[in-house]
Amino acid sequence: MAWAILGFDKLEHLSRLIILRRILQRRSKELNIKDAIQSIDNKFLSNNQAKRQPTYNYSLNQYLECLNLEIDQLSNIGLWNESVESKVMNLLTQQCLPLDIAEAFELENMLSDSFRRPRKTLTTRWEGYVRGAINTALLPYVILEDAQKVESILRPYNPYAMDSKVIHLPNPLSENVLKALRIKKNPYLLRVNKEVILNYVESCIPDDSLNELTYNPHRIEVKAIIIQNNQINFADVLNRIDYKIFAKDYLQNIETHPLSIYTSVGPSSAFLGSYTPSLPTPQFMELTDTNQSNFNRKVWRNGRTNDSANFGRPYSEGCVLTLKNSNIMLPSNMQLAWMIEINGELVTIVNQHNQSIKI
Repeated sequence: MAWAILGFDKLEHLSRLIILRRILQRRSKELNIKDAIQSIDNKFLSNNQAKRQPTYNYSLNQYLECLNLEIDQLSNIGLWNESVESKVMNLLTQQCLPLDIAEAFELENMLSDSFRRPRKTLTTRWEGYVRGAINTALLPYVILEDAQKVESILRPYNPYAMDSKVIHLPNPLSENVLKALRIKKNPYLLRVNKEVILNYVESCIPDDSLNELTYNPHRIEVKAIIIQNNQINFADVLNRIDYKIFAKDYLQNIETHPLSIYTSVGPSSAFLGSYTPSLPTPQFMELTDTNQSNFNRKVWRNGRTNDSANFGRPYSEGCVLTLKNSNIMLPSNMQLAWMIEINGELVTIVNQHNQSIKI
């Protein structure tokens, strides 16, 4: 009854229903809310009513182009067709009243212009209108399982860890790396807090540059690779590590090299920063008999400069992927090695004994 009083039974937004259902399920052991969950489930088609559409050869108009990637994913799973597109356009037309859709679209673009933002930039207000219309239009056509996929596809989220998730890293690797290279030694970087580094990315301002009027940050990246029989094929290694995915690709099966350790993440959009830790590959987890819980993904930010021209950039910030278990079990003919790059230039490759490997 409380469900009806709160008005949730009138909610027709697919993604909000799925999110609400997920929240209720987490509390289902504490509260008697089975009726509420069942009310949400009743809004979707039953499995025997599911009707997948063949691939729809669509050509998006200018009003829907802002979500072309999401619509393409919906089309791939058979949930975008002519009737859905028509319903989305009708909903947008109603929402724009008393203006017609062309006038409302131009008004939103002029708003972007006034803030000196590109018209096709991400997360505009018009994009929000389209996202909402698609969520409403699709509700009558999907089963619960498909609705969960749709929510993930249409979810606007920030792939960057928010401030509550950002940690302070007392001794970032940059200090160790730069000091060791100055005296022509290999930096010791195999472990951080007894964890094995698999991928480490940091932007830092070296100590000797802090007093300069113009800061010149260094970008340092450490990339773990697997070598066989203590030999390294440089071209093969590049094929393993230079694979990036975008935030929206998380749901898709990522094809990687059989010996790749991680996939680095290139966010399709990021607010307040751009550092997103890499993801361990299924192949590496199978090879080392590990799972997601054995890995740590962290983002950190240390200090702030007083450089107003650069908006008080941090002294150092970055992200890291580590394996908790320092004893990695690899086949006898395989071992880990680490590539060290500074500002995109390969500086050295070291093995697990901290010895340089010649290419």
